[in-house]
Amino acid sequence: MIIFGTKSKVVQGHHVQGAECPDCGNRQFSSFGLLKYFHIFWIPFIPTSREAGMQCAHCKKMLVGKELPKPLKRDIKKAIFNGKNTAPMFAGLILFSALVVMIGISGEQRESNTDSYVESPEIGDLYVVNFYKISESANSEYKYGVMRVRQTFEDGVEMDIGGYSYNRSSGSDRAIRKGEVSESGYFEGEPVYLTGDQLASFRESRAILSVSRD
Repeated sequence: MIIFGTKSKVVQGHHVQGAECPDCGNRQFSSFGLLKYFHIFWIPFIPTSREAGMQCAHCKKMLVGKELPKPLKRDIKKAIFNGKNTAPMFAGLILFSALVVMIGISGEQRESNTDSYVESPEIGDLYVVNFYKISESANSEYKYGVMRVRQTFEDGVEMDIGGYSYNRSSGSDRAIRKGEVSESGYFEGEPVYLTGDQLASFRESRAILSVSRD
């Protein structure tokens, strides 16, 4: 369940003059700012509005927004809505951007590792593959699965084929991550032999999506 919405924060400012209270005629005020922001799980994401206000020091009458003289309103906004007060309202956006960058870097690293592992396979490597791109006789809906390097040779590899298939590649990733591929009976049937050229071709066509290595 994603909880999101908008909230407001009052930012206290300095004492100001330059206007007359419509109720008591006093000319001394304390300024403040109303900072409204969008949040997700109560984490501020981005400011949505900034409004200036002031309160009479005598009768506590509050003047907000258009009730303020334009020059005074501009000065209050400039003084209150500085980097120190507004930067925390971008916390969620900053965290989200950092997460996107980290995911991108992680994805690039995984792609680079996979290319390297396909070029130099080792016993125990786990391949997430699209069986339908390897053979059109495979199930076109549940087409993702796992293969494991059983033996390596100078010109190719012998691979075990997982007995389970998934409709998304994430199913294969999950099976590897949770250790399901280590359970007895996960790999079944006779192993298959693939040459180095076949592995390279399958990688290029994205039949091989990723390779995991302990």
